[in-house]
Amino acid sequence: MNDRHPAPGNRRREQNPAYGLLQPIFFGYTVNAPLTTAQGIERDTGLWDRGMALLEREFSLLPMERRDELAALLAEVGRLKEELLSLSDAAEGSTICAACGGACCRVGRYHPTPLDLLAFHAAKEIPVVPDFASGVCPFLGPAGCGIAPSKRPFTCVIFICDLIEERLSGDEVTRLHQVEEELRLLREQTATRFGRLLTRSLLLEMERSDRVGDRFLH
Repeated sequence: MNDRHPAPGNRRREQNPAYGLLQPIFFGYTVNAPLTTAQGIERDTGLWDRGMALLEREFSLLPMERRDELAALLAEVGRLKEELLSLSDAAEGSTICAACGGACCRVGRYHPTPLDLLAFHAAKEIPVVPDFASGVCPFLGPAGCGIAPSKRPFTCVIFICDLIEERLSGDEVTRLHQVEEELRLLREQTATRFGRLLTRSLLLEMERSDRVGDRFLH
């Protein structure tokens, strides 16, 4: 990274999307390259559909008071994500990302977590549908990311590459770090309150052969 200031987004070495490293690796998971064979697409689609069905069911079974509490927390998480992305956009992030073609989206199918995806249910919106046949990120389309900023995966939102970072002012970098820390803290608080698996990769969690009976929400 450049030598002006610490690099936001990966200061704790949780992931570097540009090189295909994700936080779940440190929990003993193996991250596989995208499989665009019929068998691979079918596998990923099945895992995704089962995971999304579990999330929808568990969210619907929450008592109304708990559901409203979670929805309020997710709304604040979404607001912080939007602020982070607005700072990136102010540095022409959208233009830079379009020119790059999504190098940091290489293993994007592993980026969404249950916490990210529950935001759709909390907002009563239809969840995003991945295209696992794309060979890259299943959420990346001709116009860029197909996920709204407020619901975009945490991994994607916090990663700021050199090309964007070097265009930020000192004040913008300071605010970027502040918002990132607020977002991290709020995610941790939400996971502590509602379920530690909420901040894991949905697909990696569904790939576990020993997850019989595990719930995302508690």
